[in-house]
Amino acid sequence: MRALAIASELTMPVTFLGSGLRAYRQLIPAHITCVHLPLDVKGDKDRYFRSGHAVDTFHYAPLNVAGIRERNRIMTKFFSSAFPLLLVVDVSVEVALLARLCSVPTFIMRQHGYRNDPAHLAAYQSACLLIAPYARGLQGYGPAWVDAKTFFSGGFSRYTGKVLSKTSKRSRHVAVMTGKGGTSITIDFIKHLAGNCPDFHFYSIGGQGKMTDDLPSNITFCGDLNDPADVLITSSLIIGNAGHNTVMEVADLNLPFICIPENRPFGEQLLKAKSLSDRYNVKIVLPENILKTDWHSLLNIALTDQTEWQGMINPQALSGINVEIEKLGAILFPENGLTL
Repeated sequence: MRALAIASELTMPVTFLGSGLRAYRQLIPAHITCVHLPLDVKGDKDRYFRSGHAVDTFHYAPLNVAGIRERNRIMTKFFSSAFPLLLVVDVSVEVALLARLCSVPTFIMRQHGYRNDPAHLAAYQSACLLIAPYARGLQGYGPAWVDAKTFFSGGFSRYTGKVLSKTSKRSRHVAVMTGKGGTSITIDFIKHLAGNCPDFHFYSIGGQGKMTDDLPSNITFCGDLNDPADVLITSSLIIGNAGHNTVMEVADLNLPFICIPENRPFGEQLLKAKSLSDRYNVKIVLPENILKTDWHSLLNIALTDQTEWQGMINPQALSGINVEIEKLGAILFPENGLTL
């Protein structure tokens, strides 16, 4: 979703490289080229697989995995054939360092959490520019030189700049939304919510688990939605995790939010949740407390003591990122057409 939002503002040709792109083919415009990469995990034929010894400058570098070799072959071939190009790297330290070794300039998207380990710092050093897709005030931890190298765009989502149809709110309707990263928000938890809050109606969005025949009457199971906006904008409250897209979409739609931050590497969601609570009055429930919380009271409090999203979303964030990318492209490759 973040890549699609950024690509929507760019004038240069855009290519997506990834191993999960086919699942989003209906959302990716036809003018964006897709390069499909194999998975980088152990396969059935990887008989010599070894997890390998730790390498400080890599997060994930197992030995004897055919998928990794093939991914790198495809990427390095693309780097050569598509040059001149700029590479925007989201998350992967290994891809960022591979690109630098291939003499390809990179932008790296920053994430929340404690990212001062040798691998992250090596990737940050290798990049031409770092992009934080959120406000500077949400960056609570990091070396000063990393922040100095960062363009803080402010927040954005797929809904930034779009006019959505106006629909009346449904009182005491709650959307419970999850992404793809694993969650403690399961169908059993949503049943727990519904049982303890019979005067609310809950809309389950995402892959929380298989729908069963014994769902209470105050649950509507929506499943995975390409675009949940219609459900979100008619709900009076959202419950979700602290993943980037979830937070930004809820903020962009200016909806009250109860956040359940999951345990992620580098404390990403827990640190973000603290910032959301301190700065935007987001109500936080830790995963270990979801079955101990008085949800009926919390939902009523969240409806009256609402989230204050002012300053989270920057309507000019995408145009600002576009300017930074094209400005660096003009410096590195004067008078040349670029691929991103």
